Amino acid sequence: MTTKYDEAFNKNEPAALAALYTEDGVFVTTHDGTFHGRQAIEKYSADDYQRWHSDNLVHMVDRLIAVGNDVHAIGKWRCAFQDTDGRSKHAYGHYSWVLVREGDTWKIGRNTHDESVGD
Repeated sequence: MTTKYDEAFNKNEPAALAALYTEDGVFVTTHDGTFHGRQAIEKYSADDYQRWHSDNLVHMVDRLIAVGNDVHAIGKWRCAFQDTDGRSKHAYGHYSWVLVREGDTWKIGRNTHDESVGD
């Protein structure tokens, strides 16, 4: 799942990124708020790509925990990006996903992440 997420993000494909979520998925950010549903997540991602130009987001999984029928993935992420001012910066943080089984695949039901940015 992290590979698919990173690929969609790094290709700046908001529809592909949103498709990784359940229809009622939730994306919680420390800086920009909470987004409910695939459509809102896709719009947020499209807007976000206007501000950030990253091609190397990487998620690292630290723990996978089965909780009932769901799986919780907990780990770290990092990326370098070019900001709207043209300067290179680095972002990194922690994430927690609740993964939900839908048919033959897993979808993100909830994505919570924090973010720190530096030069």
